Amino acid sequence: MSMKMAVEPEGPTKPPWLRVRLCDGTVAERVRETMRRLGLETVCEQARCPNQGECWSQGTATVLILGEVCTRRCGFCAVSSGVPETVDPY
Repeated sequence: MSMKMAVEPEGPTKPPWLRVRLCDGTVAERVRETMRRLGLETVCEQARCPNQGECWSQGTATVLILGEVCTRRCGFCAVSSGVPETVDPY
């Protein structure tokens, strides 16, 4: 004799719009490789953005044009602040 038991989740469940889906790793890896090859720093990585996988899997990234330092000091951001590198005009 087999017995099945329904397991009720403890506490509230996440709404569908809040659930994170796994990203397409191939597209995200291509974005990562492109950033490395071009020597570009991204806000995504420097700020330790939790949405990085979502953006990168769609083929997008936000680039820090002045190197890995930002002139702003946003309290929620993990990017180092200070005086950035000089802009390469070429």
